[in-house]
Amino acid sequence: MKDEELIVKTKLDTPQVKGKILRRQRLLGTLKENLEKKLILICADAGYGKTTLLAQFCQEIRRPFVFYDLDAEDNDVATFFNYLITGMRRHVPVFGERVRTVVEEKRGNDIITGTFINEFVERVNHDFYIILDDYHRLHKNRKMASIIDYFLRHLPRHLHFIISSRTTPPIYLSYYLAKQELLHLGKEHLQFDIEETQDLLRNVYRLDIHEDDVTRIAELSEGWVTVIQLILQKISATPGAQVRETLNRYIASGEDVFDYFAQEVFKNQSTPVRDFLMKTSVLEYLRPRICDHVLGIRTSEQIIGKLETEHVFVLRAGDNLLYHPLFQEFLYKIFVNSYPAQYVRRLHTTAGDYFYKEKEYSSAVRHFIQARRYARATKILDKNFEHWLSSGEFAAFVKLAGMIPETFLDTHPYLLLKVARMYFELLKAQQGLKVADKALKRLRRRHDPRGMARAYKMKWFGYHILMQSRRALYSITKAYRLVSSRRSQEKTEIMMNMGTAYRILGKFGKAEKVLQETLRAARVLKKADLECDVLHKLGMLYYNMSDLKQAEKAFTQIATKFRDRVCPLELAYTYRTLGSIAIDNGDLAKALDQIERAEGIVQQYSDRYLSSYLVLLRGRVNVYQGNYAKAIELFRRVIELNREIDVRISDLYALLDLVGVYLRMNDIRNGREALNQAESVLAQSQDIPQHVVLFQIMKGRLETAERRFAQARSSLRSALQISEKVYDPYQVMMIHYALGDYYLARRQISKAFDNFKKCLAIAQKHEFIAYLVLEGRTDLTLFELALEEKHMVDFLLSVLGHIETDKAQDIVNRLSVDEKGHDLECNFLGQLEIKDTHGRSITANWRTNRAKALFIMLSMNHPKGCTKDQLVDACWPQRPLSRAVHSLQVEMSALRKMIRELVDSKLDSNNVIIFRGQNYSLNPRMRIKKDVQEFMALINDAAAQESTDRARSIQLYDRALALYRGDFCDDLRVDWCADMRSYYKGMALRVMKKLAQFNYDARDVNKGLALFREAESRDPYDEEIHIGIMRCLTALKDSDGVQRQYQKLIETLSELHISSPSREATQIYQDSLA
Repeated sequence: MKDEELIVKTKLDTPQVKGKILRRQRLLGTLKENLEKKLILICADAGYGKTTLLAQFCQEIRRPFVFYDLDAEDNDVATFFNYLITGMRRHVPVFGERVRTVVEEKRGNDIITGTFINEFVERVNHDFYIILDDYHRLHKNRKMASIIDYFLRHLPRHLHFIISSRTTPPIYLSYYLAKQELLHLGKEHLQFDIEETQDLLRNVYRLDIHEDDVTRIAELSEGWVTVIQLILQKISATPGAQVRETLNRYIASGEDVFDYFAQEVFKNQSTPVRDFLMKTSVLEYLRPRICDHVLGIRTSEQIIGKLETEHVFVLRAGDNLLYHPLFQEFLYKIFVNSYPAQYVRRLHTTAGDYFYKEKEYSSAVRHFIQARRYARATKILDKNFEHWLSSGEFAAFVKLAGMIPETFLDTHPYLLLKVARMYFELLKAQQGLKVADKALKRLRRRHDPRGMARAYKMKWFGYHILMQSRRALYSITKAYRLVSSRRSQEKTEIMMNMGTAYRILGKFGKAEKVLQETLRAARVLKKADLECDVLHKLGMLYYNMSDLKQAEKAFTQIATKFRDRVCPLELAYTYRTLGSIAIDNGDLAKALDQIERAEGIVQQYSDRYLSSYLVLLRGRVNVYQGNYAKAIELFRRVIELNREIDVRISDLYALLDLVGVYLRMNDIRNGREALNQAESVLAQSQDIPQHVVLFQIMKGRLETAERRFAQARSSLRSALQISEKVYDPYQVMMIHYALGDYYLARRQISKAFDNFKKCLAIAQKHEFIAYLVLEGRTDLTLFELALEEKHMVDFLLSVLGHIETDKAQDIVNRLSVDEKGHDLECNFLGQLEIKDTHGRSITANWRTNRAKALFIMLSMNHPKGCTKDQLVDACWPQRPLSRAVHSLQVEMSALRKMIRELVDSKLDSNNVIIFRGQNYSLNPRMRIKKDVQEFMALINDAAAQESTDRARSIQLYDRALALYRGDFCDDLRVDWCADMRSYYKGMALRVMKKLAQFNYDARDVNKGLALFREAESRDPYDEEIHIGIMRCLTALKDSDGVQRQYQKLIETLSELHISSPSREATQIYQDSLA
């Protein structure tokens, strides 16, 4: 069936303005004045004229728009976009093919929405409006809210949204209001003022009413147009002199204004219409066939037509006519007061029979409950349980069961177990366990072992959700003992759940034994569905054991061999776990693919746990990509999504992941806050050892950063002790890495190295490279320590090759140069100097200075390279882009030939410089030795040695200073070099000051003074240098020298408009005068 055939076209038709309606010029003017806004939101209760206002707006606007009348069926993403595309095609006939493709592929909401936006930009170049009426019908659907929010955040300037709703949509309105991109019309704006009420009475209803009475009508109605119209329907045929009397009668009645005038209008209808109104108030919507059947008449079509024409009590929603909710409540109250209760129940029974035959089970159950036919209602719920389960209508089932009197429901324990199951599907585990307990007590009194086994199995489900694993194991063990051995399939299913309970408790040996036995039993029974379930549990076991290869094998088998056998939601869980495995393996592209597959499925269901877990995985992908701000946003969103459900496992993971991100950002305060929250969540799952270990690891790492070393050592040792009982190699690797970090902070280098060796051994054995890559992006100190000791060099180089940071690449290049020699040696400190592989100076014939600049940029950024835009901006900032790109290509061609002449290697000229993906780079196979690289490495090594080996640190600083021949590329005067020159000059100055201070501290005052003097010649405005000179002169007892230096400092600072030296300098000067 084509997508267009699934469309109810009238939902895209603009509502017609009929009858006695006032044109809202005040509001229409406001709308027209704000047409440039991204969003216009019209939000008010029922009966305030939202749809009527939109209908009038559509008549007056002279710009293209799509009007979309929403109902409950539009909660589906595919349906929503199908209607939008169909609406767009009324203006752009070819619109939407790509959008439909990504919808059919079940891609993520962001991808679908982004594709819609991109196609809109390509095909529409003028202002366009999407009008969504009755958005409250989608109000509780978070995925639809996220779609609208994504739309608003990425809207092109010429696309605008207008939304009407009875409730405020769950989108970030304050954000758009702050950016002046939102017009919000509320109830206070939609209320009729005195002038509008007067216009309605005199110009629309043609009533000559005294001004005082108009004011009274406005006051009584409080501007609520529905009540105003009720009043006017009552008095429209009344002579003007009796209007006041009508209003006085209402006031004297003391009734609610709506009820009073609704009653008056109701009385004015003919007897057959009044009868029809009362009896059909039992129905959710009005259709002639339904009404004829329930009432036993044949005139429903004519009566409904009359009601719609006269606007009496009804409103249209798509193809259906509904009573206004307030009118329906009013009419039903009259109905039950006018007819015997037995007749009311009989009418509900007739309606229930009709809906049951039509397989509208929820409506059928609702009517049978109203008819007090509880046995019939429970039978439908029990017999058709799979209907609600498979369609994801968990809350609807629970609500319907809750309408049955508790005393009656308690006599149906098997139905109670189904209610408990639905609570668990809604992740309301506490409520589900209460219902399951109630069912268990009833079944125990009946001595029904089979039912008791099912109750215990259901309790296992609840405790499993709550992460109360010991209770879960107890419950499933009781179920196993109660099931007869003759019921082999049920016993096998319980065994499978028992294996899961052992897994969660960290008893991996028992879990594997039980699950392998269960897998054999499933194959003997030839139950493919059961075999698939067991494979899933085994996959999770292997994943927890960090046997990623076996886990991936199991889940891949489910996603391929059993794809057609598993329900879509189970397939989504499989994709989720494959995505998690891919993240641990560092394969982010594969991870995103699996996450998107899962998201495509979960959109069709209300599985909030899976939805939040997929957000968690996206957060982890962003951590691996280095997008920390986005990762924090996603982890916070996980916590927000979990607020309404009992399960908190995603909260724990998200909070501990947050701690990790904050540590990488060196944000200790927020890290501590997240850890404290995680501790409160952990209290619910203390019997899951892997959760405790993970918490203790993150706690120890945070305490290390806080320099609370005693607590950190205790936390990490606790984690190690627990992990010895439950051997999870991944977590053990994490512990040893954290201990290495801890001992490094304590300057206990040998212990740091010992722990990192253990970490590396596990990582190499199990191929946990991705974790090392993630840690290495933040800090490479442990890596450098291991490389210095020549430990697992090849493995470490393979890991460093995946760490895309300059420092990692510098280490790789330096080791490569040290081991294999180099093709070129480039000295950038001072005038550019190039040497060949034998150390001989090479005279380069630069075509232009820009060619020289390009070579320096590519060499400095080797092997990563530079983007075309970076090179153009650096060398031709003022030139038009097309000419600059042409110049770049000319210079690159000449540079290729020149470098080929410099390099003694087998590379041909075309491969010397590589252009790929808008990026230029020197061939990665070229080995380039760079003095700046060695300069920085020596400084970093010296800094690391300062507190443990001062003599070694001084040697390294001396070597670094010896490399500094002069300022960076001193013979090349281009703008981009200035920053580099300033940076390296600052580093050299810092080294001189450190060496000067070290020599002063070692009482080699003359050498310290000489270094401070040299530093002063490079930067005479650094007060710290002047103070160092004054200290040295004081030690040499040269008071005159101190005073001269102080006067020199005053003169220097005056050039910077600084009035006086620091307190420290002044104190040294004053001491010299004594």
